[in-house]
Amino acid sequence: MAGALLLVVAGDAGAQTSVTTLSGLSFGSIISGTTTSVSPTSASAMSFRIRANVGLSLGFSLSLPTSLTHVDGGATMPVSFCSTCGRYRVNNSNPAGGATFNPANGVLGLLLLVASDVYVWVGGSTTPPLNQMAGSYTGTVVITLASII
Repeated sequence: MAGALLLVVAGDAGAQTSVTTLSGLSFGSIISGTTTSVSPTSASAMSFRIRANVGLSLGFSLSLPTSLTHVDGGATMPVSFCSTCGRYRVNNSNPAGGATFNPANGVLGLLLLVASDVYVWVGGSTTPPLNQMAGSYTGTVVITLASII
């Protein structure tokens, strides 16, 4: 069986702020009854880029699913995100060395003194039961941007 987590973007911190999905979270082949995890530094992690304005104090939050849904319906598979499954970096697209954050809490108060790209990566885990229906699974993550005053 395989699982994938898709990213959908919502919210806006300003007219010149944008979010680009770079990749979805991909668990690859999963064996029923075992935990499969993807680190935020893995090439299989979900990633996106926030392009932000000069002088913006930026925050973002993520709405995370608790399960993935079989693409043909009829089955779900649990998914979870640990308190250290998020990373971000400003103007650097390599997650190694990035600041760790809890994806359930998001990030507040990034003060961007120059126009910046904020790169964000999120990993996760799934532990399907032994009788998990085979096939592809998807889910949705919503990112909401906010300018902090």
